[in-house]
Amino acid sequence: MTRRMALVLLAAISFCMFVAGACFDAKFGPAISAYLVTDPTPNPLTLKRMPPDTIIIGPFHWNVRYLKSMPMRYGMEVPESLQLQIDPGLPPDQTKETLVHEILHACIFVGNRGSKPSMIETDDEYIEASAPTFMQVLRDNPELVKWLQEKN
Repeated sequence: MTRRMALVLLAAISFCMFVAGACFDAKFGPAISAYLVTDPTPNPLTLKRMPPDTIIIGPFHWNVRYLKSMPMRYGMEVPESLQLQIDPGLPPDQTKETLVHEILHACIFVGNRGSKPSMIETDDEYIEASAPTFMQVLRDNPELVKWLQEKN
């Protein structure tokens, strides 16, 4: 790994920790309902302000949707429909971390030119696929960055 790649990775991790309090994989959280139920907005008692409805990731506009997900999932990135799906019942910090988590999945998808992540074999390939797109997300979505930095 080059020094530049290491710095980009460190910056991305630091950003996640700053905006979400801590980065962790949502699959280790408690189980969530096993059925899909559409819910247009998160619990208004948990968030002061909603995140943007649309996030620019690469050349695409991805829609943020709220719905009950599969068991053991707080969110999901759906490239076929350009959607980032988030469970509406999450606490504020977990909503933010989950949205960042799904954005990073989308960055890997866009940066890998639509190939399946399983085709990426090393950490460097993940970083090379996602870092430029993640930097673009931060630059082109100031309202998202502002929302992520707000205290709950």
